[in-house]
Amino acid sequence: HTELALKYVNRALYLLHLTCGPSHPNTAATYINVAMMEEGLGNVHVALRYLHEALKCNQRLLGADHIQTAASYHAIAIALSLMEAYTLSVQHEQTTLQILQAKLGPEDLRTQDAAAWLEYFESKALEQQEAARNGTPKPDASISSKGHLSVSDLLDYIAPEAELRAREAQKKQARAKVKSKTG
Repeated sequence: HTELALKYVNRALYLLHLTCGPSHPNTAATYINVAMMEEGLGNVHVALRYLHEALKCNQRLLGADHIQTAASYHAIAIALSLMEAYTLSVQHEQTTLQILQAKLGPEDLRTQDAAAWLEYFESKALEQQEAARNGTPKPDASISSKGHLSVSDLLDYIAPEAELRAREAQKKQARAKVKSKTG
């Protein structure tokens, strides 16, 4: 049903452009929704284009140092990691971390989470560089197979209502683990 939903969301995006213009908070949110659907269908390159549009929109509307702009950088970092572009993931996650440190401080859970993601991307980039030097196969790029949250859950996590949504995402992840052990 994702393909049908994608058609409807693309139609909504078209109507948003007509009624609100390309620089509207709902337009940015819709870009992210389209990106999540495309990513779910395995179209990471297409998802990345929509995430870049959401980033540009958030930068225009909210500023380069807004928390939602940081969420856009983070979503792009995740999408890039799915494409095994870890060096670019590092660059985008560094920007995420800089914004969150400035806006929320180093003690905030979202800032610490961004620091952990940055460390992960740096380690994968290093593995990839070492593999290229040694001629060995690339490391596994399937971040979702390692029990991490989905990009949409991560966006919710970084968003202003993060604490409530993070708890919900953790519960969801815990339920999934229990189901996989019993099933």
